[in-house]
Amino acid sequence: MNGKGAHVAPLLFILKNNSASKISQQKSIGIKYYFMDKKILKLKEELLLGLENWAEGKIDENTMLCIAENLLEKYGWKDFGKNKPESVVMEALSQLEILNHQLICKDDIPAIKRFLENNKNPESSWADWESYWNSVDFNEREGRLNAIEFYRSL
Repeated sequence: MNGKGAHVAPLLFILKNNSASKISQQKSIGIKYYFMDKKILKLKEELLLGLENWAEGKIDENTMLCIAENLLEKYGWKDFGKNKPESVVMEALSQLEILNHQLICKDDIPAIKRFLENNKNPESSWADWESYWNSVDFNEREGRLNAIEFYRSL
């Protein structure tokens, strides 16, 4: 509460209307508010559903790739820059759309979900994301994934 009976909004505030894309940040009471376009919010929800289904074994890598390709075709791609929350969704989509080439596997689902669901500011989300990928041993992963036909077709 701010002393006047009004609640202070959380760090991540999602405005569900199309005008939200016109406003990326606003300062109020020293807190940053982040707004996300309704279209990008829907894309994020669809990506999270696909990741959940993949994690639970309901779909495989190829199906997740197809979902990402279809979402990219449906929503398109736009470079928002790393200072906007939409950039996080676009990054996750662009990586999943080429997951076999990037050697993305089920091991990465928790990191991808954290990236998409992170309630920190976008800059912090990006730093965590880049740190995660820098920690992956891709030589080991490539050897392990080579046993899966989907990843051998590179």
